[in-house]
Amino acid sequence: MKNIVLVLALLILSVAGFKAQANSYVDTYPKVTKVYVNSGGLALIRIESHDNWLELGKVGDAKTDAWVAIALAAALSGKKTWIRYYPSTSGYPRVSILSVSA
Repeated sequence: MKNIVLVLALLILSVAGFKAQANSYVDTYPKVTKVYVNSGGLALIRIESHDNWLELGKVGDAKTDAWVAIALAAALSGKKTWIRYYPSTSGYPRVSILSVSA
């Protein structure tokens, strides 16, 4: 019985830790340098402080389409953007655009 309780406690703690890690993010304020949609339909951006492509999401999704429009406006205007960066272990790092500086 003790073993079952111990295993359940460890399982609950590991799931809680995974959820906390999945919700972790970093806010950054760079300029968008490039906006690109690849052949797979992923909207990608490059920012001045990062050498690799960052994923906004799949084109056709309402949020992604809005972020693409904001990213294009930011890239054309040269303004800094408030970008929320979600670390990824596979594929492109995922980001969302929260605002563009005035």
